[in-house]
Amino acid sequence: MMKFTVVLLCMLSCYGCSTAELNTFLYGKPNGRPGWVPPQATGWGVAHIISDPPGAKIEINDNYIGVTPIDANLWYQNWAMIRIVANPVLPGQYLQNKLLMVPPIPQTIYFNMNLVPTGNDINVNINK
Repeated sequence: MMKFTVVLLCMLSCYGCSTAELNTFLYGKPNGRPGWVPPQATGWGVAHIISDPPGAKIEINDNYIGVTPIDANLWYQNWAMIRIVANPVLPGQYLQNKLLMVPPIPQTIYFNMNLVPTGNDINVNINK
C-alpha cells in the first residue's frame, strides 16, 4: 500500500508540469519534435521497413541504415523525394528500389526480395 501511495504522489506532482516540459521529456526538444528532426523540417515520421525474407540491407538516399525489419526516421522540408534501396543478402535475390514522394510518410514499406526480373519476352520495336 505504501508503494502505491508513493507512485500516486509522484504522478500527482507531475500533473502541474507544462506541456513543453513534458514534450522535452518525451521527445528531446520543446514543441514536440523528436530529437532527430532538424529545425528546417516541416514534417517527419517513422516508417517501419520490412522484407520477405527478413534481413535485406536498407539504404535511404545512399546512406546505409540497417537490416529489415527496421524503423526509419524520415523528415522533409515542404516535400521531398526519398529513395529507399533494399540490397539482397541471399543468392537469387535482386536489388529493389522504391521512390517515395513525401508527404505523407507511409507507416509501412514492404520489399519482396523473391521478385525476379522479367524475361525478354516483350518486343517494343515499333518498326516491326
